[in-house]
Amino acid sequence: MFTPGSYFLTAKYNTENTNYRYVNGVNFITDPGYAITMGSSNITQNIELVNQAAVGTLKIALDTITANQSYRKVSWEIHSKLDFAFPDHEGGAILPGGFNVFEVTEFVFNEADPSAIKIDGYVLLSSVNTFEPVRDALAGGCVRKTLCVDTLDEFTAVPETDTATFRSTSVEKYGDGYLAHGILKSFYKHPTGGIYPADTTLGFTGPFNAMIEKPVDMYFVYEGKTKWISGANYNWAFIFEGQFKFNPKADYYISSSHIGAGDVTVNLHVQMKGATNTEY
Repeated sequence: MFTPGSYFLTAKYNTENTNYRYVNGVNFITDPGYAITMGSSNITQNIELVNQAAVGTLKIALDTITANQSYRKVSWEIHSKLDFAFPDHEGGAILPGGFNVFEVTEFVFNEADPSAIKIDGYVLLSSVNTFEPVRDALAGGCVRKTLCVDTLDEFTAVPETDTATFRSTSVEKYGDGYLAHGILKSFYKHPTGGIYPADTTLGFTGPFNAMIEKPVDMYFVYEGKTKWISGANYNWAFIFEGQFKFNPKADYYISSSHIGAGDVTVNLHVQMKGATNTEY
């Protein structure tokens, strides 16, 4: 309840992905706000929430960017992780999982110019870990069959069925973070029958012997850099948290009674490491 007088209104909105583990929401705010004067009756003020300009000028990349030396070279840090969560059965509990093999192969980050950002990465589906070793096993496990991974033997996955990739097609500013529009390529579609679920069960009609490609949007934030010190040496680590969702049944025709009808949520924790004893 406000009494008559002059006020200055500001607002902040945190997107729904604050409910997940890594990305603590993407924030939108008023810029700067609204001056109002309230009399003896109610008034209405529309509020516009806007993207926030980057406060830094960090420019890093996985390669040397020989055409533009303003980018500083970084390397992939193996502490990076990718996990996922999915609904078990229809209306069941949310179950966790992850992949033991996750790597980003192309990464160009320009904090102030989102249009210059590029991201390309992959997981090996055969490295899935749902904390159930028997079901996760490459040979005979039901999880790798659900993910449509084919095998040469009990130790070797067929490469063209094993690699799920995300590559960005464009990136834009989004609140105090970024929104990467991209393509998720995954889930090799075998001909119907055999040891795999019939692909036509969910309406898939081809092409077979190929991965499916669908557009996805990934939200991510740059959390800043931290200094790792080891004896007389140090490295700067640059931290990024990301998240995207996709529907495995509706979008990729995955047939499994253990996966509910909702989205799978994928969380990414990415660390890039600067050169030893080098300031960034």
